[in-house]
Amino acid sequence: KKKQNFLIIFSRSKNFIKISIIFISHFLIFAYFASFTYHSLLFWLCLANKKKLIFLSFIFYRMLLEIFFRSLFYVKKLRIYGKLMTPRLPHH
Repeated sequence: KKKQNFLIIFSRSKNFIKISIIFISHFLIFAYFASFTYHSLLFWLCLANKKKLIFLSFIFYRMLLEIFFRSLFYVKKLRIYGKLMTPRLPHH
């Protein structure tokens, strides 16, 4: 019985590790794209005239918002998974 409990906990923790790795990689990708677009935008803003500048900054802020909300969404998902993964051990 104890061995079975341990196996259940182990498989769940393995799952959780997989999910957290996915989450972290997603977050890193988002962060990378954010910084990348930020730098390229700075470069373009130096070249662009005022109208284009406003347009580009609008796109940039929209992207940032999307990244922010997506990462929030992943955190929420992770919390739900965490609740599912936490093993319910029988109390003695």
